[in-house]
Amino acid sequence: MFNDMDKDEAAARETRQGKNMAEAAMTTMNSLQHYIWPTLADTECISQGHCSVPHYQSKVAVNRYIEFKPELLSKVSFLWCSYYAASFTRGCLTPIFVPESGRYLQLQSVPDDTLMAFVGNACTNLGAFIMTILEQPLKAGDGKTVFAYIGTGTLGDLLQTWAKAYSVEAHVGKAYWFETNALLLLTQNMTSSTLHTLCNDQEEKKKDGLSYMPHPTSWEMEWVFDTIIALGSMHRATLLLSQKGGNDRHRGLDTKVIAIQTYIRALEGLSTCMADTKDPTPLAVGVLVLMAYIECFSGNLPAAIRHTQVIQCYSQAMQVDDQQPVGRFISPIESSIRDLELICRIMRPFPSPLEPSCRSNAEKLTVNLPSSFFEVAENSSSMLQQLLEFTSADLDLKHLVWCAYAAHYHTASKEKVLAFLQALDDWRSNNLAALQTLKLEDPPSDQIDFSYQALCKRPFPPPCHEDVNPEGCLALTLYTFYKARLLWALCLFEDQNSSIELDTYFHVYQFLRYARTALKIMHQSATSESLLPCENLRVGLSPLLYLAGRCCPTPSWLRWIIQELELVGREGLFHNQPFAKTLEILLLLEELKIQSSNSSETERFVPASSRTIALLIPDIDCRSFNAYYSHPLKSSHEDAKEFKLVRVARWSDATRQSGPVVEDYEIYEQLFCKDWLFEQPVVRKWLDWNCHTEFDLNRVIQDHITGNRLLLEAGLEQ
Repeated sequence: MFNDMDKDEAAARETRQGKNMAEAAMTTMNSLQHYIWPTLADTECISQGHCSVPHYQSKVAVNRYIEFKPELLSKVSFLWCSYYAASFTRGCLTPIFVPESGRYLQLQSVPDDTLMAFVGNACTNLGAFIMTILEQPLKAGDGKTVFAYIGTGTLGDLLQTWAKAYSVEAHVGKAYWFETNALLLLTQNMTSSTLHTLCNDQEEKKKDGLSYMPHPTSWEMEWVFDTIIALGSMHRATLLLSQKGGNDRHRGLDTKVIAIQTYIRALEGLSTCMADTKDPTPLAVGVLVLMAYIECFSGNLPAAIRHTQVIQCYSQAMQVDDQQPVGRFISPIESSIRDLELICRIMRPFPSPLEPSCRSNAEKLTVNLPSSFFEVAENSSSMLQQLLEFTSADLDLKHLVWCAYAAHYHTASKEKVLAFLQALDDWRSNNLAALQTLKLEDPPSDQIDFSYQALCKRPFPPPCHEDVNPEGCLALTLYTFYKARLLWALCLFEDQNSSIELDTYFHVYQFLRYARTALKIMHQSATSESLLPCENLRVGLSPLLYLAGRCCPTPSWLRWIIQELELVGREGLFHNQPFAKTLEILLLLEELKIQSSNSSETERFVPASSRTIALLIPDIDCRSFNAYYSHPLKSSHEDAKEFKLVRVARWSDATRQSGPVVEDYEIYEQLFCKDWLFEQPVVRKWLDWNCHTEFDLNRVIQDHITGNRLLLEAGLEQ
């Protein structure tokens, strides 16, 4: 009846039909014994005007109409029907089977301990309530409301009843991984702000001490709710498309189409809002953050980067304007921006137009770390959040940790690298008691007679840790990764210092052990907190494995990392296959170096300063990829680091070719440098594309189409 129209039209039609039915009943008053009107709660009244649910309010409007008909009202019963068992077969409430855990997952927007009244099988049970109303007209009539339910319980209880009926295991899922509290807080703040702007009570606004946008009607703010709905729908589509079953994938594609339709509608609403205001509001910037996460769920690189650049530009403008009261919004927005900026930095490894092109010597020497990093963490969740924020403030630190080539060029001073390492040691000391319970080993410098031979005797692949909580495991995965990357940068300064090199490999080993444990938790854990990699909205395990692969002591370690990347799968914008292909070619080149070195240690890579740089750059549409490999050149000047281009690999997912086409560049004696790189066609395309940092609906939609084309083609082929 209502599938051919939007919710406004559907609500109006239902109200009109309900009133027509009431009018028809009025014409039979002489013979009418009882009139039952099935309805729902008045969400506008309950929320004091903050929230309007169309298919609730369309029925409530008929209630009001009947209440003004006293003669009819005397014979009316309003019937509320509670939660149907059939809801488990409808839309987003249908549990999804997750092969990795062997259980079903049901997505809910509220906690699983939320109380709910239920009617069970409405086809069977609702008739009993109708019969009771008709048998007791005096008790149930005269405009009284009858609430039809056979019991109460939590949403989690209802799901377990469903699971028991089908002899399966199930849990309610949550859309968080790597502590996405910032995203949740942002959504709550945006929703709270939206509800306040829809409120007519201007005095209440003044009490809050906050400045709000002019009062609009609820439909003028619909783009905010469309964004939240699109985010949830895209999340569900991502889960379904990650499954192997054809039916799940078809449902995933259908859900993705619905998500995209809602998302485009939200984009149009946001565009209209921003055209009507001089400066972007915190609410608009917050919505843009959620839109960037929608594109991350979809794996859409250009659209996610576009949103991130626009968000950065607008948020910087808001911070400069001291008159704009954005304090309550900045914290979650800033946290989300840092995550998004880092993701984009890894996927497109060269500066954005918003990054400073030059800095003063004072800026280069200053160590900028969040003050919260040096506080004692309350729990594993706090430790994880501190580590996620560790690289957020200092540009040199970002380059050293997350860039594939910066440390080789000595972009930061040795003193600054040591300062970053000292900060990590201080963090470890501050949280030593908690870290001991998480089984963090002492570094080689604290162990007697630790050697390279002792390291090689350790079991490999490294065994998983037992009885480590998920957040603690992720925290130590990050900590050991940071230590390994910064110690690697120090190795590039002090090539002859074997103790630093050994310390690096020790932390790489520890990182691989915690990463393997984290993967095991994600794929096998029976807890509802464990999510799939495809749900990740922050930096996942695949980029960590990809970057740590350059710091391995032996080919066997790197081979294992390549295998593990295949197990991780796609994590938001991070695609494991390009990472793995890049490392496969790097492994071949490093093994050639071992052979040409005539070293007796045939299973050990050359020293850090002689290693190959590997740089992966995706095309804008993520359909093709370029990987550049360069060897260091000997130089009489310690600070003048130069590298020679030796290989360029290219491959495309669109052509379904068997492997990369690798071109030998050694004969060209080409220096690998920034100027040469920025002249390459794929980089040139990115730099030209980068020019725009303001919201433009046409560009955003074009990016959305460009980045989604391959995903839709892949889905249709299944």
